[in-house]
Amino acid sequence: MEAVFKANRFSTRARIGRCGPVGVFLALALSASLPASANCKLIRIAELPVTMRGNRPLIEVAINGEKAKALVNTGAVGSVVWRSEAVRLHLPLVDFSNMKMYGVGGETRVQLATIHQFTLQGATVTNLRLPAAGEHPASADGGSVILGEDFWSHYTVEFDLGHGMLRLYRTDGCKDEPLAYWSNTYSVAALEKRVDISNRIEAQVSLNGVEVTALLDTGAWHSAVTNAAAAKAGITPKDEGVRAAGSLHGFGAGAREAWVGTFPSFAIGDERIQNAQLYIADLFRGAAREELGSRIAVKMFDADMLLGADFFQSHRVMVVPDRRRIEFTYNGGPVFRTPPPGEPADGAIDRLPQEAQPNPAADGAPAPH
Repeated sequence: MEAVFKANRFSTRARIGRCGPVGVFLALALSASLPASANCKLIRIAELPVTMRGNRPLIEVAINGEKAKALVNTGAVGSVVWRSEAVRLHLPLVDFSNMKMYGVGGETRVQLATIHQFTLQGATVTNLRLPAAGEHPASADGGSVILGEDFWSHYTVEFDLGHGMLRLYRTDGCKDEPLAYWSNTYSVAALEKRVDISNRIEAQVSLNGVEVTALLDTGAWHSAVTNAAAAKAGITPKDEGVRAAGSLHGFGAGAREAWVGTFPSFAIGDERIQNAQLYIADLFRGAAREELGSRIAVKMFDADMLLGADFFQSHRVMVVPDRRRIEFTYNGGPVFRTPPPGEPADGAIDRLPQEAQPNPAADGAPAPH
């Protein structure tokens, strides 16, 4: 799942993010120091158990004293409470016409919710204001709250979803030392340098030898490619071997027709995958706004594909925002998960799909290197 905020005359990141979840861990004591080298220390701030529900990474939180789940969503620029959950939890809501939110499915209406007490691993933020949005009722696998990049970008984050854990760090004295302490060998991919305040985790990847921009999005159930990027890589929905795969949903009310295609090669960093089966959809249609005084629609996303939770489950990933890089190792198993022929995957982005293994002839595992 992916979301971007746009506000008139002020920055939502400044008004909401800084007084919101970004401060949750300030009261926590440092728990461990892992030497990355003689002069570089990787200091662990917190270790968060993760529950995988379907392909959704969820962590325990409390909202006004009631236990709840938060979705770990690196594809969302800012943190959000589902509107249906805000209503269920009786959170105060006010209309907020100056803000718009876009994602898969287009635009969604935004209100402002106040959480009197938001608790994460014993640390509590009071009177937390978050956007309330989402045109679909929140399901149990989507959590009550989405923790977006306004939270995660303040830390070096280890995504160890294959072992049910997420760890937050800060570094001390580190320059270019490797931080993937769990392995002597690892892959590296550079993150795109953003000129805005979004801190999106985007990297250049290769589809059939064509360079495209991928957003690393733990909130997306499965990895997916836009129609345009797939076409550049030589794959279209009309091609032989490409099959219909239901529809994908996100924050907005719209659904996006989806297909599954086999890409002969996919690469990120020095990792290469042959015969990668990926969803293809017009992911960001409707995710555009008109600038003041102009009728020209401005796209809110520049990514060509989403690397979803399936990628994160098959890898152990260290995201280092201040160095604009990720370090990762392959855990094993298929990297991308799509349904077998004959089984649609309606709502693969935002609803529980059928669990399935890829075609054995196209196992989608990284080639040895």
